[in-house]
Amino acid sequence: HLENAMATLARARCALKVCRSYATEARQHAESISVHKGLKIQGALCVERPPLQIVEPDYKQKWRAFKEAWDLRTGNHLTLEDEIVFMRFHFHFFQDKTATQALASGEAPALLRSLSRSGAGGGGRKRRGGTSKLASGSASTDTLVSAMSARAPGGLDLVMGEEGLDLAFPELGPKTIQRKKVERKKEEKVGDSDRRALRRLKSRSLFLLVRYNNAKHWTFPKADRLQDQGMRETLLGLAEQQLGADFRPYLVGACPFSYRKRFSNYHPGIQGRKIFYYRARLVPNSEVVLPDQTPVSDWAWCCREELEDCLDEGEWQVVRHS
Repeated sequence: HLENAMATLARARCALKVCRSYATEARQHAESISVHKGLKIQGALCVERPPLQIVEPDYKQKWRAFKEAWDLRTGNHLTLEDEIVFMRFHFHFFQDKTATQALASGEAPALLRSLSRSGAGGGGRKRRGGTSKLASGSASTDTLVSAMSARAPGGLDLVMGEEGLDLAFPELGPKTIQRKKVERKKEEKVGDSDRRALRRLKSRSLFLLVRYNNAKHWTFPKADRLQDQGMRETLLGLAEQQLGADFRPYLVGACPFSYRKRFSNYHPGIQGRKIFYYRARLVPNSEVVLPDQTPVSDWAWCCREELEDCLDEGEWQVVRHS
């Protein structure tokens, strides 16, 4: 009987140690996370890759065809040549009767040629010791208007040339052209079947899903919110720790677009978790490179139709109308 009593006492002590260790672990876990009404708080990141190619909808094409046919039938596409139509900026013809009359009579190009002939000699050469017409104020609005007109010889380039301004775009050298051709040839052809490819389904919006270790379903990236930590800091830390330092999405707004409650007894003293979903946009030069210490085993870029097949039923019902 004494031996049985000693064995029972030893088993009781072992059970007490196990209970104390579980209680200590639960207390430490509760201190490190944020808990509200028995549910720990988690943040989920819904990262969207916008379409890479914009396809014009059918209703816009139909509207353009209707508008062009309507303009041709009714004559609404005609323009009237008056001083208001030829205005290039606000108060263009303010207190300039000569320019107004020249535009009304259609003599603006002739007026420009007469002004250029009446100027000092030397053709288009720059006069030494003198000032240009625009700088001296001698070039009125009619000069600018006629220069901008398509009928004027030389046009705007003539006026800018007198000021010494060269607005011509520099031509690309042969090395630059050759380099761009090589870059186009090196562009990889990505198949739509590869869900890891970021450039798949260029005309659709894609959303990032991850699969955690030993998980059955795909899901959005999630992380526990620590005590006294902002949700923005939680989400940015989630992107860096789970998806790599080069993955820095742009968070859209500060409010979640949906939430979900899941009850479980996985952690002692915690009834489950409450997940808040936040929107984010993929920015250029962002790439998923899984770090060494990440719980993510795989990732995929999925369109809306693929989300229904990859997510579990509960999570799909939460985000489908958002």
